Amino acid sequence: MKPRIKLHLVRVSQKMFTRRTIPKTRTTKMTYEQYEMYIDDLGKKEKNFSQLCEHLNAVPGGSRKNLREWQEAFSNWQRAVKNKARAIYVSQHLTGGGFPIPKILTVLEEKLLCIIGILCIHGMLVPELGFENPNPSRNVIKKKRSPKKTVVHQIKKSNIR
Repeated sequence: MKPRIKLHLVRVSQKMFTRRTIPKTRTTKMTYEQYEMYIDDLGKKEKNFSQLCEHLNAVPGGSRKNLREWQEAFSNWQRAVKNKARAIYVSQHLTGGGFPIPKILTVLEEKLLCIIGILCIHGMLVPELGFENPNPSRNVIKKKRSPKKTVVHQIKKSNIR
C-alpha cells in the first residue's frame, strides 16, 4: 500500500513541476472611474491613447497596465457589451413562449453603445430581397423538341437528294 502512495505522489509532483515554473500574477480589476474615463475619452474621439493610459494608471486603487494591455482590455469589454446587447435584442424579437433573458445593460454599457452606435446590434434594417417570381411562365425557357432520327428518316432524306 505504501509504494502505491509514493508513486501517486511522484506523479502529482511531476505534473505540478512541468506545468508552470513562473506563477501567473493576477492584475486588479478595472474600476468604475477607469471605465468612465475611457468612455469620456472615446466620446471626444481623441487618438492619443498613450496619454489616456497614463491617466488610467494614475487612478488610485485601479488596475495598472501598459498600452497594449489597456487596448486589449477595452476591446474585450466592447466585444462583451456588443454580444450582451445583441443577445438582449434577439431575445426580445423571438416568437413563442418562454421567459426573457435576465440580462440588463448597466449605465456604462449603455453609454458605450451610444458612442459606438447601435448599428452593430440592430443591423441596417434593410428588407431582404427574396427570390420571388411573380410570373413564372415568362421566365421559363422552353426547349423545342427535335424529332428522333431513325434509320427510316435517314434513308428517306438520302433518297430525296
